[in-house]
Amino acid sequence: MFDYRALVILMTLMDHCELSLYELSVKVSLPIKEVKEGIDYLVPYLANKGIVLDKKQGRYSLSNRTKQSLTDIIKSDELVLPKSTRLALIYLYTFCRLDFISNNHYQDFLKVSKNTTLSDIQSLRKIMLDNDLELGYSRAKGYTLHGSEWN
Repeated sequence: MFDYRALVILMTLMDHCELSLYELSVKVSLPIKEVKEGIDYLVPYLANKGIVLDKKQGRYSLSNRTKQSLTDIIKSDELVLPKSTRLALIYLYTFCRLDFISNNHYQDFLKVSKNTTLSDIQSLRKIMLDNDLELGYSRAKGYTLHGSEWN
């Protein structure tokens, strides 16, 4: 599994021919230390998948033929979203709902376990209470948002 930071670094490398560590840190808006940690994680991870992250003269690059393989990896179930992102996605998914939404819908959408989803819903409810909003649930209607649109 890889995290959001590693995904951002990987996608940035896919978009550019080659980047130095400094250029990469500027593009992804992360400190150089965190970019190094992300790259240190990505190198063995990608090598395990048969993909080489090249480093020549302090510049990182990916070959064009590996981009399709990387797209497949990004679409896989190996991506772990940070909790803050999951909370925002649950809120947005519920806000845009057109039909009944259950816990299973959130699980499928976020690709996480039932316990993770329930924990995220509990955290989101606490945040929403501070803004006079509520994430309600009923068996008939599923998850719904309640509150003033001006909050």
